[in-house]
Amino acid sequence: MKDGIRPSQTETVIKKRGSGLLGGTVVYTPPRGIDIIKEKLDNLFFYLTDEKKYNYDPLIKLAVSHYQFEAIHPFRDGNGRTGRILSILFMIQKKLLEIPILYLSAYIIREKDDYYKLLNSVTTRRNWKAWIIYMLKAIEETSIYTICKISEIDRLFNNTLELIVNKLPHIRKETIEKIFEQPYVSPKKLIDQNVKSLNTAKKYLGQMEELGIMIPKKIGKEIVYLNIDLFNLLSKT
Repeated sequence: MKDGIRPSQTETVIKKRGSGLLGGTVVYTPPRGIDIIKEKLDNLFFYLTDEKKYNYDPLIKLAVSHYQFEAIHPFRDGNGRTGRILSILFMIQKKLLEIPILYLSAYIIREKDDYYKLLNSVTTRRNWKAWIIYMLKAIEETSIYTICKISEIDRLFNNTLELIVNKLPHIRKETIEKIFEQPYVSPKKLIDQNVKSLNTAKKYLGQMEELGIMIPKKIGKEIVYLNIDLFNLLSKT
């Protein structure tokens, strides 16, 4: 059964070192009661969608709405993750992003103490300025990091493409693109109009292994291939 809005009997509190019933000092108690929570979610929805009444910069609205969602804390679990996903979807809706590529969670987890402190300062002292600046900084730093990471991946792809074109010219660009979709790829994922059989896919991956591009790994009963340079690049913070 899918869990929805937390029921009235659920005693959810926000504690200094996280949420739950164990450990830490209680710093915030979110509203209780399904009707109250639904009313506040409706208010949040209208704030996000009514452009005439709330005609603010989208990033300001993002910061304010993120606080609102976390303060409502509508679910028993996963409110933080859900709130960050909603922020990214809001940026897509406002055409600030084309795809959900901005990973705000990394910044927020790294600056977690400030995150909870500033959330609480809005609740207790209405200190919106510090909270909004925090969120704008999170978006700025994450955007710069993401652009740099994309540039690194693009350079790696072009270097890999040049190597394969010189050493393995029978392997098409479309196949090389597939080994950059994810760090791991199975032979069957390479099969398409250019790679028509599993044996051909295995052969190509084996040839790329000889060039040091791919490394075979056994996962369960299946052999998959790791794009080692892509993996290392994505693992680097």
